[in-house]
Amino acid sequence: MMQRQPEQKPRRTRRMPTAEPVADRLREPSRLRGATEGRGAAVWRVAAVWRLAAGLLVVAAALHTAAQAGTLLDRLGLDSVYQSRYEVTRRETEWRQSLDLDRGTDLSNLSAKLQSKNREDESRNDFEEALSRIDVRYGRTLSFGEAFLDGRSRRHWTQTSRSRTDIEENTFDLGQNLPLLQRESGGIGLDLRGGWIQEKEVRQQFRRGLIVDSTLATGWSGQAELRGAWEPDATLSWNSRISFDGSLQSSSSIHNERDEEGILTDTEQLEATDHAQDLSARSDLVWARYEALKVAISTSLTEGFTQFYQPTQRAQETQSISRRSNSLNLEGQLGTLLGYGVDYSNDVTEFDYDVQDKDRLDRDQRVLLRGSHDLTLPILRGATVKASAGFSSGRRSLQNTTAYDTRGKSLEGELQKQFGEQITMGLRMLVDLTQDFYDDGSLDRDQLRTDVALAAAYTPSQRFTATLGYTTNNREVVNIAADRASQNQKRENYQITAGYTATLLEALSLRQNFLIGADYTYYVFNEDENTLTRTNRVTTKVDAGLWKRAGLRLEHIFHRTDSGAYRYPEGGGTRAYTKSSDRLRQYIKAEVDFDLSRAIRLRATETYDLNYRTSLANDQTTLRDKLTFSGFVGVQHEFSGGLTVRSSFEHTSSTQEDDFWNILAEVQKRFE
Repeated sequence: MMQRQPEQKPRRTRRMPTAEPVADRLREPSRLRGATEGRGAAVWRVAAVWRLAAGLLVVAAALHTAAQAGTLLDRLGLDSVYQSRYEVTRRETEWRQSLDLDRGTDLSNLSAKLQSKNREDESRNDFEEALSRIDVRYGRTLSFGEAFLDGRSRRHWTQTSRSRTDIEENTFDLGQNLPLLQRESGGIGLDLRGGWIQEKEVRQQFRRGLIVDSTLATGWSGQAELRGAWEPDATLSWNSRISFDGSLQSSSSIHNERDEEGILTDTEQLEATDHAQDLSARSDLVWARYEALKVAISTSLTEGFTQFYQPTQRAQETQSISRRSNSLNLEGQLGTLLGYGVDYSNDVTEFDYDVQDKDRLDRDQRVLLRGSHDLTLPILRGATVKASAGFSSGRRSLQNTTAYDTRGKSLEGELQKQFGEQITMGLRMLVDLTQDFYDDGSLDRDQLRTDVALAAAYTPSQRFTATLGYTTNNREVVNIAADRASQNQKRENYQITAGYTATLLEALSLRQNFLIGADYTYYVFNEDENTLTRTNRVTTKVDAGLWKRAGLRLEHIFHRTDSGAYRYPEGGGTRAYTKSSDRLRQYIKAEVDFDLSRAIRLRATETYDLNYRTSLANDQTTLRDKLTFSGFVGVQHEFSGGLTVRSSFEHTSSTQEDDFWNILAEVQKRFE
């Protein structure tokens, strides 16, 4: 819809950048460097302690506010819910608050929602964000339907070291829901609403001076929706709707540019009328009278356009959108052994711009045939076979790029068999072909994918389960154009997996997983680029209960890979593997949980991550290790009177990065 932009609003203690502050800000070094350089690291530690204290203060302040507000809300007879959430994740801090108010009678209802959010992220160019929003709704049931009044006010600003955006929105709507026809089998209804809207937006860029784009738009909006439903019995249902949404606003847009000295170098003002409208329709029909045939049909259409000020183009832009979608689904069960399904869809989306070179067309058409059969052969009695075949076609067109058509074909099959109560086996196969045809033929290519997966599980008892699997994934890319044929390649990946889970004692369990894999890459016209990567991984996990309130978890990962060339030797013969690099990772984790009480939980976690990398070309070995320790305290309690408090504090220290806190403080209070 409309993209609006307002005059700048003052924010907290900051002022609009003037000539001298802009120049100073451009020369100021980034604060991010201070966290890792000398005195800056000390500042960061002080800030971390401050955030920890802030989390505790938030809980205390929220509890006090909730207690004070309770008396007033009870006096007014309002049912309400107050929520507060304060969270610190490394260098990101966020505080959310909301208050839901509701007062209802048999004939009327008054509700309001107040929201606020403040967020800071020092790792994203000192990103800051603030949001406040108020929504009020009053509804009253009349003899001819429900009338309502809606009001909304929203303030939102975001800022980084390079830019700032301020947005202000105000709306006031009156509406009426009219039941035109009501029957036991369905009905027809009309929803009307309309009112006043105001939108402001200011965008500032602090790059080689100051660039400001501001927009103020004021006007009217309206919406009408006609809906119908019909369900004569449980086997037939129909739903449909037609809606129109439009707005008309007078807008004023100003563009100013100042250099680093604060001197105005460019200015432009545009007065315009913004217009937006959308017409959409949708209809759904479901018929399921017979087990052998169930039908679902859906169709939708959307046509609309929007006029708005585009700051990057410094002009009034007109965007037109058209979406059309149709789908058909047929499915059924023929007897007790055979099932089938047919899925068809056709989607078209078009975007058209008057100023920007962004016109786009996306068109997709798909057909999927599905089938399932329960086998009765002696060996495979009780097994279920599922198969599907898919066909697709589409077109992609983006202005100033080469348009292309895409076609796809796929075939998929699956077999599941249960041998008694202890053994389960499954087989899955997939063949998929995708072809791209560009209008100029420059990037035509075919992509073939072939997957095979075989899996088995053995469960002799509830205390033991073993699994075994084999997978192969092949990918082949064929570029049709001669100048791109050197990039034709084929990838083959093979994996054997195994694992087991054993419960040794009531409070002791062991789980291990094993993997052996090989990944081959072949270049059809450039054998020198062929590579092979081999993988060997073992994961071990132990869970042990120390006593009723404490638990110990141990984890170890052994992961080794090597890679190198895989090509024919100069003297001829079969391809040979020449290893060029070797990597080894050893990861160990120990974690202890202790429930001090129903409300307090403690956790300590220590990990050690060791990585070796050896390059055989220069006989050089690189070692990198990381030791990390985390301490966690969590508190959660439900007090009488609908008050719930949840908080957690986790401190992490590491040999490879600065210490950081993860803090969460939540309060919820219900007034009834």
